[in-house]
Amino acid sequence: MQLTNLSFEVRDQIAYVGFGLNEKKSMTTLTRDTMEELRQVLAEIAKKQKKEIRGVLFFSHRPGVFLAGVDVTLIASLKSEAEAARGAEQGQLLYNLIEDLKVPTAALVDGVCLGGGLELALSCQRIYVSDNSKTALGLPEVMLGVLPGFGGTYRLPRKIGLPAALDLILSGRQVKGKAAFKLGLAEAILPVERMLELAPGLLLKPVPKRGSLGESFQRAATENFLTREIIFQKARQKVLEQSKGFYPAPLKILEVLEAGASKGRDAYLAMEAQAFGDLSQTVVSKNLQHIFFLTDSSKKLDNKDQLKSIRRGAVLG
Repeated sequence: MQLTNLSFEVRDQIAYVGFGLNEKKSMTTLTRDTMEELRQVLAEIAKKQKKEIRGVLFFSHRPGVFLAGVDVTLIASLKSEAEAARGAEQGQLLYNLIEDLKVPTAALVDGVCLGGGLELALSCQRIYVSDNSKTALGLPEVMLGVLPGFGGTYRLPRKIGLPAALDLILSGRQVKGKAAFKLGLAEAILPVERMLELAPGLLLKPVPKRGSLGESFQRAATENFLTREIIFQKARQKVLEQSKGFYPAPLKILEVLEAGASKGRDAYLAMEAQAFGDLSQTVVSKNLQHIFFLTDSSKKLDNKDQLKSIRRGAVLG
């Protein structure tokens, strides 16, 4: 197995899968090649699990960046709703392979963990965050006019409860490592310098029970039909007040989450993939992607500090 974007090794019956190998960009993202290599690695782990491999740790070779999500150029390259839905399905199937492993799995998150990166972490049984102040987790897809398409809308509510999950998915906001631990999104906070050293010992131990009264309510809300109905009603009202109905992604997110609340994984993920496909081709999403690329390009300008300041602007059309 020849790998270019990932590293894979087994030490003391623990498999280590490392992202960002040979990465030249400042942010490690999920590309088609990376996902294909990950598929090969997971197939190898599945063959050896329980016998030669007792646990799996996903980490990053780049300090301060776990995974910044799917490469946005990949999303922009999708030319039809059907193609986009198929792309989401492929990502979902890949992350299902992680979730279905029969040995303990954990994501070691140091730094940026966004979009498809967080969705990958959610497919693991545990998430360990570093004490790095730059560690931040989030699902910002709504800012591109789409929804998380690799299982994020399915797994996040089941991890932290419906109200907290709706807040993160609908706003696209990021949470720091300590906040992620308090939310129940992460199982432990580890010193960044010793993550790879301490994680194997934690991985093979039972997860200690946690949870306040508030956390118990959040999880109960995910399961209770009447409570869910109230939560979705309030969330929809808030979205309409803020967006005036001009942004389809938040309403579609609510539609998928509400309709799929009682469905099994396969049925739910099929809805999520179709919704991703539908949203990816809207004018709103295309415009938001264009803004993303313009903003990203502006960060790479030389001599930015020497540019003249703009005091007035106008919009035509």
